Amino acid sequence: MNEHHPKIYLLPNLMTAGNLFCGFAATLKIVQGALIQWSSPDEAATLFHAAVWFILGACIFDVLDGRLARLGGQDSAFGREFDSLADIVSFGVAPALMVYRIVLIDFPRLG
Repeated sequence: MNEHHPKIYLLPNLMTAGNLFCGFAATLKIVQGALIQWSSPDEAATLFHAAVWFILGACIFDVLDGRLARLGGQDSAFGREFDSLADIVSFGVAPALMVYRIVLIDFPRLG
């Protein structure tokens, strides 16, 4: 009855989930800020600042998940793929959207 099951380690993957959550929340705040930037610029700026903090939170979670996985010798294929997904959202999509909104704010027809 000793079946081989792929190992999915909880603690590093929880940190990766925190990374993914922060990236998704940052993306959401950026889009919300973009939708109201002309009607309420102060509130839009607050949302953009919140997005920056979420991206910084994602950085912290990203460092923690790698360290915890290495420290505990916990390595899985799922964890590697999950970490890659979280990194794409947190450090690819969210910053790209933010730069897009910052650069194209003066060109409403393009942005």
